Amino acid sequence: MSVADDDRRLEALFAAAAAEIPAVGHADDVLNDVGAVPQPIGSRLTGRRTVLAVAAGLLVAVSIAAVWMRGGSSDQLVSLSYEEYFGSFSADYDPAGTRTDLASRSELVVEATLVDVIDGPVFGSSATDPSASKHALFVFEAESTRDPIAVMLQRPNTSDIEALRDAMPIGGRAVLYLVAAPPISDNERDFWFNVDDGLARWYPTTPQGLILERASDDGTSIVDLPLEGGINLEDAPESGSDIGDWLPPGGEIVPDRLGTQARP
Repeated sequence: MSVADDDRRLEALFAAAAAEIPAVGHADDVLNDVGAVPQPIGSRLTGRRTVLAVAAGLLVAVSIAAVWMRGGSSDQLVSLSYEEYFGSFSADYDPAGTRTDLASRSELVVEATLVDVIDGPVFGSSATDPSASKHALFVFEAESTRDPIAVMLQRPNTSDIEALRDAMPIGGRAVLYLVAAPPISDNERDFWFNVDDGLARWYPTTPQGLILERASDDGTSIVDLPLEGGINLEDAPESGSDIGDWLPPGGEIVPDRLGTQARP
């Protein structure tokens, strides 16, 4: 099959999914910003908001294009700082008001440790498609789950995954409010590459659902909602509180199939 045929199939996939998008006018609908990176579409998550591209209503915004091209050539890998990477997202979503509200929308809520950032799935006409949508997997480990937790977020096509890893607080604690990534549908499978079917992938329930602890410029520890649009919860712990205080009042939520008691 030719590249042109692949392109036509990809266009048809986007068109078919676009036909399913409800009329604009609901705050819950995820809207694609002008200039946003192309997104995998056609999958939906249940809940109080409709998600057609990336869970939590997250899109890599056009503002990151300046970072991509800063190095000159469009195929030159560039390094992103922590602030540049997370500041590149935009969000249109229904924010949770409290930790309890956020937990009620989530399938998995845990305190965890960030152990790695690795190259993730690619969505496009081929694995080397220059306009493909690339992802990073933020890998966490939690005492209450038997397997690592891979949180999937987009990354710029020209970003250096090793440099992105170096910019992240590896070894730092986190509190995660997550929903499972929907399975890849049959009509999309030909356009997904570098997918490890043995690794469960998760999305933040909303941009509020990724809470990281990292060192500030002066070396002190701070708790951060790094995703752009991560609106603080009404019952957010006071500044200086332990990151564990960001868990909901009822504590962690771990499905039986994921808990340590399910180890073979």
